[in-house]
Amino acid sequence: MTRFSIVAIAALVLLSAMAMPVQAQEEESVESESNVIVDVVLPVSLAFIMFSLGIGLTIEDFALIFREPKAFGVGILNQMVVLPLMGFAVATGAGLRESWQWGSSYWPAVQEGSLPT
Repeated sequence: MTRFSIVAIAALVLLSAMAMPVQAQEEESVESESNVIVDVVLPVSLAFIMFSLGIGLTIEDFALIFREPKAFGVGILNQMVVLPLMGFAVATGAGLRESWQWGSSYWPAVQEGSLPT
């Protein structure tokens, strides 16, 4: 790894640690215990994955959008319309609760939410 990569990763970890939500002292939490994996490890891991993918982008990657707008349009249409409709159809067909049906249609439309699907 280059020196820049090490510094960038260290800065990302530091910023992630500083940006963690702080809970008020007088406010009682419904959950008395917090899960370190969910609260710390997963957000930092996701930030690292997104950072490492973004660091590899070049100007050529963005220019490709203008050279092939049809492919970009089809991808956006699939991500924002087709995929949520398919998630809703599967959830409805499986007989899930209404909140799960809407969640399964909203989640694929979010860029980070579609990674595990």
